[in-house]
Amino acid sequence: MKLNRSLLASAWTLPFLIALAAPADRPSFHPAQGLVVTKTFTTQNHLVLEDMQMSMGGQSHPMPEMSMEMDMEQTVEVTDTYSEVSGGKVNKLVRRFDTLSGQGSMSSDVPGMGAQDKDVTIASALEGKTVVFTWNEDAGEYEIAYAGGEGDQALLEGLEEPMDLRALLPKEDVEEGATWEIDVKSLTSVLMPGGNLKLEPEDEEIKQMPGMGGNLSNLSDLLGDSVQGQATGEYRGKRTVDGVEVGVIGLKIEIKSSSDMTEQVRENMQNLPPGMPKMEVDHVDVDLELTGEGTLYWDLAAGIVHSFEFAGTARTVVDTGMSIEQGEGTMEFEQTMEMSGTFGSKLATSKG
Repeated sequence: MKLNRSLLASAWTLPFLIALAAPADRPSFHPAQGLVVTKTFTTQNHLVLEDMQMSMGGQSHPMPEMSMEMDMEQTVEVTDTYSEVSGGKVNKLVRRFDTLSGQGSMSSDVPGMGAQDKDVTIASALEGKTVVFTWNEDAGEYEIAYAGGEGDQALLEGLEEPMDLRALLPKEDVEEGATWEIDVKSLTSVLMPGGNLKLEPEDEEIKQMPGMGGNLSNLSDLLGDSVQGQATGEYRGKRTVDGVEVGVIGLKIEIKSSSDMTEQVRENMQNLPPGMPKMEVDHVDVDLELTGEGTLYWDLAAGIVHSFEFAGTARTVVDTGMSIEQGEGTMEFEQTMEMSGTFGSKLATSKG
């Protein structure tokens, strides 16, 4: 029995017609007004000293064989209430900082000084506080204030509203396999969301160290306007995760930045421990390179992030110049420290 040619042709082309007719997905940001979401970010850093160069009085100073290693794990948990939302725009957000903390260690082995190990604890005075982000249309920015009362205004400086990774979303409907370029300047809100959360080492001695104290411990300050490179998103289709239908977005980044941290270090060194010689900071320049891949799981129905994971490699170079008082004169001091290692980040959410 011979098959009808038109029937055979229909059977052959039907799968392609179905594929063409299948609607594209639109992973978009559209949280419902009043939605409450708890977001828990965890980051891990591991850095190892690769090279250190030093000069004093303009003369190169040979460095002994030495080792240095740093590990840090940080937890940031916030509860966001989308109080006023219109057309995918958050006009009012109430954010409670539930947890802002970190634990880590520093170890070194220097000839003549022996091995040293030191635990590091970081914390923020913002923990336990609740702030309100209110959009000011005329100013084109958010006004930030404490909920229900006064507080230290300095803690609010540098805070940012986006903590939902919407910078990774495509700007139009996409089909599986579609790719798009992501603005590398928006990656701060992805890799270290929330802006400057005032996370600082509790140990004053560690806080004075270039590369550790105050703002230098915040990736959000290192990935500033100087960031350049490439970031690409790829839509990998839909999936069910924890009973939720999500759109899966792959992320690849290769970026670098250069930051002048001189003023921050000068501010940190205003309260040096007793007995320390007087030091004047000339410059502190920080170069950062970050390469890695991640996966974003986007709740398609709720229009909000479900979860995220990222892993990559990091390289940082801190170039420091200062003068140190010695008796009646001063000694010019230059140091370049290069460290490399790994960087990882995860986000988990729950709706309440």
